[in-house]
Amino acid sequence: MSHGAGFENVVRALNARGARLMRSGGGYVTQCPAHEDRSPSLSVGQGAGKAVMKCHAGCDIQDVMLALGLNWPDLFDNGGSQADRERIAADLWMPCNGMKDTPAEDRCSGHKAAEYRYTDENGRFLFAACRCSRKGDGCKRAFAQWQPDEGSRSGKRWSLQGVRRVIYHLPDVVKAVREGRRIWITEGEKDADRLKALGEVATSAPMGAGSWLKEYARYFRGAAEVVIVVDCDEPGLEHAGQVYADVVKFAKSVRAVCTPVDAKGADASDHLDYGLGLDDFEPVFFEYVEPRPRMVIQIEKEHREKPVVFEGFSQSSVERSLVGSMIAFGHGYRMAASDLITDKRLGAVVQAAVKLAVRGAVVAPETVAVEIEEMGNGSYESVLRFLTELEKAAFSDPSKAQVAARILRERSLRREIAFMCRAIEAAIRDERRTIEEVLESLGMMATRQREEFAQLDEYCAPVGDVFTDVPVKEVGQDNVRKLPVRTPEISEEEIEEALADASDGGAGEVGDRAGAAGVSGGRGVRGSQGASAVRGGGERARSGRGGLGVVSAVR
Repeated sequence: MSHGAGFENVVRALNARGARLMRSGGGYVTQCPAHEDRSPSLSVGQGAGKAVMKCHAGCDIQDVMLALGLNWPDLFDNGGSQADRERIAADLWMPCNGMKDTPAEDRCSGHKAAEYRYTDENGRFLFAACRCSRKGDGCKRAFAQWQPDEGSRSGKRWSLQGVRRVIYHLPDVVKAVREGRRIWITEGEKDADRLKALGEVATSAPMGAGSWLKEYARYFRGAAEVVIVVDCDEPGLEHAGQVYADVVKFAKSVRAVCTPVDAKGADASDHLDYGLGLDDFEPVFFEYVEPRPRMVIQIEKEHREKPVVFEGFSQSSVERSLVGSMIAFGHGYRMAASDLITDKRLGAVVQAAVKLAVRGAVVAPETVAVEIEEMGNGSYESVLRFLTELEKAAFSDPSKAQVAARILRERSLRREIAFMCRAIEAAIRDERRTIEEVLESLGMMATRQREEFAQLDEYCAPVGDVFTDVPVKEVGQDNVRKLPVRTPEISEEEIEEALADASDGGAGEVGDRAGAAGVSGGRGVRGSQGASAVRGGGERARSGRGGLGVVSAVR
């Protein structure tokens, strides 16, 4: 096979570096000059009018050209046409090169040395990250990102505004999670490509250290094994710590490693360049001491150890703090969705957390957000923002949340008793019912409510040091809204239903009118508003109120 001028240019450059060329087909194989190559990984061949090179260890072709001192026109047999040169020049341009009005001292003389393309789960191109050839050699902005823009001459828009952010090699990660394969997370795309060349599944976040987003962790949900490679410097350690703290909530096994190479900033590529293998990484251990969340409600010390009295506190603030505590501490406090009446989103949080607890998964803002999205109650990003703010409202420790849980449960019980009493009152006025029937229903109702009240002490004593009958200062609750309360008219059907529920020990399902009046009749998992509570017997009611218990998880 005849070789053109481009091929000969590459061979001369390799010979000038003392490379050992070995025949392979119509071309050569040799050590790649872009990395410490102990086994030949660079192939050189003749293409259509130009030389073709490929590093099978994962080096970008532009890194190889830079190491050989070659430019794009050197690869063409005829030096490339004017159109070729203009196309190549446009492709190599980066924002660091500056515009026409950019001062000379702010311009970078480098060019695009590598480009890493990001796609969605289905392989659809979203954006690309580029690295300048003068990274570490004076370039002030060595990395830049662009997204497709058909309206521009270059077809690029150098911005990620409005584009979905994902992790590198996302389709490979999704497949690896499904197949139970090991997944590596590196600090940069180059390291990920080096590991991929070894047959591993590897990914990274765009824009390197400090660019990790919490939402990336969701892609590792159920992953069998995740290994985080820590770059050996302070930013690398901090970045890996953020990744670890988020991914550990989703993956089954997560560990962090670093290279034994004694050099500042040493990474996975340096590790491989020194001839070290995947089993030669050393473990890195993270220990976290998370600050306690700020209490929403503050009280004076001298008022502690007084009986619990729920006067002067907004229902909304207590509900938010209680659900925030559930997320922060991974504990359910035997909450039911029907105990939360001010914001239906809080009920959705409880339902999602219960599902996670049943599966033995971690209860955290990120995991709950994924569950709520799958329930069809909101997008992951918007739900995560809500949950993150909710977590900040958590009480200072789990025991204080137990007191709040009892208070909300007592309020639900009071609403149920009030509704039952109205039903009994209506039945008394109905002379078609005998006094004996009314008294029997009244006795059954009282017995049932005593049983419900007795169960409260199983998980929380009726005294505590959080809520008292003295005025308190509420933090961040300037616009407290009072719940509308009115006495609803009760229909014949509702009376029959309430009395029947009292007689069979059920939780009771109230009608739409009771729900509109702020009355919650049932306590099943489904009932975030009174009118949609779940009807059932005593056992079903108790199971609906079972909450999460204690969730064992690494936070």
